[in-house]
Amino acid sequence: MALGTEEADRLLGGVPAGERMSSWHLVDSAGELTPPAPASLRLLRALPGGTPLAAIAPDPTDDRARLPLCRRQPQPVGHFVTDGAKAAADLKVAARS
Repeated sequence: MALGTEEADRLLGGVPAGERMSSWHLVDSAGELTPPAPASLRLLRALPGGTPLAAIAPDPTDDRARLPLCRRQPQPVGHFVTDGAKAAADLKVAARS
C-alpha cells in the first residue's frame, strides 16, 4: 500500500513519520502491527511455500540479521523464486485486485 494514504496513516498511526519511509512494517488482518525484523519471518510464514524459508532465515533479533531486513530495498532472494512461482503469485494478486 502506498504511504501517505488515509489507510496507511490509520494503520501506521503509532509509527513516526520518518520511520515509515525508512523501513517497512507488516499489518495483519486483525490490525496488529509488526516491526520490520520480526515481520519478515511472519510474512514468509504467511506466503505459500514460505515456511521452509522462514525456518532457515536468520534470527531477526540478531543485530547482524536486522540491518538487511529493516530497509525498504530489494533483497537478493529473488533468484530463489522460480519464474513459475512468480507468475502464479502475479495471478493471485491480480485476482484479488
